[in-house]
Amino acid sequence: MSVLSYAARAASVMAMTVGLALAGAAVPTSAHAAAKTLPFSFKYRLESSTWVQKSGTTVLSITKCNVWTGKLHVGLVRSRWGRDTRMDGRTLTCAKGQRTTFNVPMDGTYYFVFTKLDDDRYYTGSATINYPA
Repeated sequence: MSVLSYAARAASVMAMTVGLALAGAAVPTSAHAAAKTLPFSFKYRLESSTWVQKSGTTVLSITKCNVWTGKLHVGLVRSRWGRDTRMDGRTLTCAKGQRTTFNVPMDGTYYFVFTKLDDDRYYTGSATINYPA
């Protein structure tokens, strides 16, 4: 490839990136994001499966829930050798579209702990997490 065609491609990519930014679109970055679906069904407490992520912002979004007015608490926990570390927690309404963010200060293995009132009702549904991979 000639130096001129390389420069033309670079200028084209730069122009498209500036155009996307001016249009308000998300501009791709070098950081890679990952997503994971977390199905849940619990009566009082549930620990999710773990995932490995880089530091950054983790977003939890409820995509489906059988109880529209129910509240649940979601705690982010860092899995460590020995004792796990509770990082942060949020209370959400168990309804499609509810979402919250967590600031994850360091790379590591994480999981969520879902809890709710011990009212003899099952919460069944799913959530999606988006995190830096």
